[in-house]
Amino acid sequence: MSTNRSFVESFGRCHVLTLVKLADKISNLRDIVASPPSDWSLERKREYFDWAKQVVDQIRGTNAKLERRCDQLYRQRP
Repeated sequence: MSTNRSFVESFGRCHVLTLVKLADKISNLRDIVASPPSDWSLERKREYFDWAKQVVDQIRGTNAKLERRCDQLYRQRP
């Protein structure tokens, strides 16, 4: 019984951490679109967008609404 409880608790933490990761990517992409760091080149901004998309793609299936928002922001890639 304690093994099942540990699994559920661990899964819950992982799920929350994944949601935080999605929210972080949304926030970062939104910031880059609205007010990119002044010292970032166009190439650096594109690299970040591509990397963020790879991260989101690896955790798809967690939260469709947040994933759609990430996709919307990715379409604004510089």
